[in-house]
Amino acid sequence: MIATILLVAAAARGEEKDRVVFRQPNGASIGISGRIVDYNGQTIEIEMASSGKQRSFDVGTITKVEYTRSPNHEAGLEALQAKRWDEALRWLDLALDQELRRWVRREILALEVQCLTQLGNYGAAGDKFLTIVESDPDTFYYKHLPLLWTARELTPDDIIRARQWMESPRAAARLLGASFLINDPQQGDSAAQVLRKLSSHPDSRIMGLARGQSWRTKLRQGQVTDNDLRTWAGQIESMPEGLRAGPYYLLGRGYLATQHPLRAAQAFLWVPLVYDHDTQLAARACLEAAHALIAAGQTKQGQTLLREVTTRYADTPYAGEARAGLKDVVP
Repeated sequence: MIATILLVAAAARGEEKDRVVFRQPNGASIGISGRIVDYNGQTIEIEMASSGKQRSFDVGTITKVEYTRSPNHEAGLEALQAKRWDEALRWLDLALDQELRRWVRREILALEVQCLTQLGNYGAAGDKFLTIVESDPDTFYYKHLPLLWTARELTPDDIIRARQWMESPRAAARLLGASFLINDPQQGDSAAQVLRKLSSHPDSRIMGLARGQSWRTKLRQGQVTDNDLRTWAGQIESMPEGLRAGPYYLLGRGYLATQHPLRAAQAFLWVPLVYDHDTQLAARACLEAAHALIAAGQTKQGQTLLREVTTRYADTPYAGEARAGLKDVVP
């Protein structure tokens, strides 16, 4: 699995050299300075400061990448980390207009995808994600692919966009379109067929996510069995770690549907505790874990999680539901 990658700005304003730190087979680290020519899901291309020659390295050994961000990029990142999504988008749009480095443009687009997802604008988020994939099919930003893991009301524009995605030659676009339309009365059967085909896709990311998305049909139809849940749990374990948030959420829903509230809580909690990059989904999973624990008789533990939602996820709609839940719990 590709190591976690930390992107940081160079300390000195105006410093032109980038620096990449690699992990060696013996566990030691080595840093290389130069100019990053490209950085994608497979390799990083560096023009070496020492020789001027260009070399390619496998991204799997990278532990840190240091480079200079523009002031607008920095401001956007700061606003995003503070969960000021609209402000972050404004700064990031400015940064994207100014940025010439393709690999940095992909990072900015990925940050914009996160903002749009948290604002509930999944259609625009999907378009930006597909721009990343067009530039780098092997992108390491797949964990931000804005699939729908819960029921949402779609706008007419969302439906038109999703239909177009399902006709795309790109698997990521077809997956997005099917995710949007799997519960649609007119397009649901077509979406299910797309997911079935993608469930055997050679790209393990597409395959795993398509399988996870297909579970939504069984959940909606109330046809989940204990055997299904064992299969789902095994499939989640074989998925790349960054892609497990949505599938774990659906696994929790499956355990609830089969009257296993404690197992449901355990599955839900993977999202806020480990795979929390989607704030909205993490908040909802935490809330549902709380209700599952209360249903299982573990009221104090459930109340603790409800309080967690009101503080850690105070900026989400689920905070209000958690506060109401705390009032409703009988001591």
